[in-house]
Amino acid sequence: MMTGWEDDAYGYHGDDGAKFHAFGRGTEFGPKFTTGDVIGCGINFFDGTAFYTKNGIHLGIAFRDVMGEFYPMIGLRSFLETVEANFGQDKFVFDIDKYAKELFKEANKQTDISSPIPNTP
Repeated sequence: MMTGWEDDAYGYHGDDGAKFHAFGRGTEFGPKFTTGDVIGCGINFFDGTAFYTKNGIHLGIAFRDVMGEFYPMIGLRSFLETVEANFGQDKFVFDIDKYAKELFKEANKQTDISSPIPNTP
């Protein structure tokens, strides 16, 4: 069983760049990744979306309507492969603070109440 093949799992695979959710056949998503690449995964709990990053570049929204409890998972295919995980103890390659500020700025634009309410007859 690979990451993202189960009903409540989401995955982005490096061998083909496909994303997976609840099925063993992926859909095209992003670039392939390999040794030396830094892959990030983020969840926006306000709008229920999940995204991935590669070497600090946001790859776009991978999944919508994401909800529930989440547990990180990394799948490896070859003997003696190694990975490092960063759950915030070190600075992320992706600028998550800048991304969050942009999201809040956009949300504030959409809920701007300083605009006058048009007169209605």
